[in-house]
Amino acid sequence: MAFNHDLQISAALAFRIITALALMLSFSFPLESTMLYNFDHRISAAFDLPGYVGENVKLRCTFKSSSYVTDKLTIDCKYRPPSSSRTKSVFHYQSFQYPTTAGTFQDQISWAGNVYKGDTSISISNPNLIDNSTFSCSVKNLPDVHHDIPLMELTITERGFDTMLSSVALLSILVFIPSAVVIVLMLVRISRKAAEMKKQRKSGYKKKSWSSRKMAEEKLEVKQALP
Repeated sequence: MAFNHDLQISAALAFRIITALALMLSFSFPLESTMLYNFDHRISAAFDLPGYVGENVKLRCTFKSSSYVTDKLTIDCKYRPPSSSRTKSVFHYQSFQYPTTAGTFQDQISWAGNVYKGDTSISISNPNLIDNSTFSCSVKNLPDVHHDIPLMELTITERGFDTMLSSVALLSILVFIPSAVVIVLMLVRISRKAAEMKKQRKSGYKKKSWSSRKMAEEKLEVKQALP
């Protein structure tokens, strides 16, 4: 009995020592410091964004977060012209879209994403050569607020003759070639049907001729048999 009592005292003492050490470690290394950066929170975007004058261009940007999307999620898109070192806001989102109402991109920015699918893309309508800029996209979905901010280089050019020619060629491939294939298949089918009908007519004519000859022979036999 004395041995069991001493064992219980030793176990209780060991538990107290382990608890005290755990508390000391928690004060020395606060848990908050490990939660400042969440490596599951990432923003992805293509760096090169080519576009043509007068043709809408989409700035594709996606995000991945370890937290559920709530109405506290915010999106901030900014741009920097080539001749400037300062960035300017062009779009803000928090439960609703707030495109810029002044400046270079006035009345050109529209929302083209879906935060519940991790899409934070925006669209620029009727771009011009002066719209060439470097864009950035930042997404904060509490508690995920820290992440690398990707850059997108928008380059607007005029669509040249070569580009138009390639577009026409692509249109021909996508529209005219499949149509030609369908027409050829229909012609082959029609010719096969015509050949089958012609064969059936010939077969019917031969059968009719054989029946007529047979009847004539039978009539002749009957006449010869009569006195």
